[in-house]
Amino acid sequence: MRFRVLYLVVAAAVFAGTVACDESLSSLTGPTPDLEPTLSSIQKEIFDTTDSSGRLACINCHNGRNPFVPGNLTAGASYATLVGTPSVERSALQRVAPVVHAARAPFGQSLAPA
Repeated sequence: MRFRVLYLVVAAAVFAGTVACDESLSSLTGPTPDLEPTLSSIQKEIFDTTDSSGRLACINCHNGRNPFVPGNLTAGASYATLVGTPSVERSALQRVAPVVHAARAPFGQSLAPA
């Protein structure tokens, strides 16, 4: 689960920092003391929240309504936008590869949100 969340966080940071933002990735990072290694925490603390320096939340642009900004990072859509989706720059790779841990998911079942 931690690797899956780590991949999601890294992919989200790369996605947000390289696709449509006009700032370098190093200027986008900052403290997120309430961040937990879950999609719901990443959604709330990174995608939905304007940060302490005043940078707007990712979903202000990445909301599925703007044809010039790819990706929809709104709640309920961010998982499908990031996990198992081909990379724009390297289509042979996925933005975030889905990981199913055998100890946590019964054979043939997915951990994806319903």
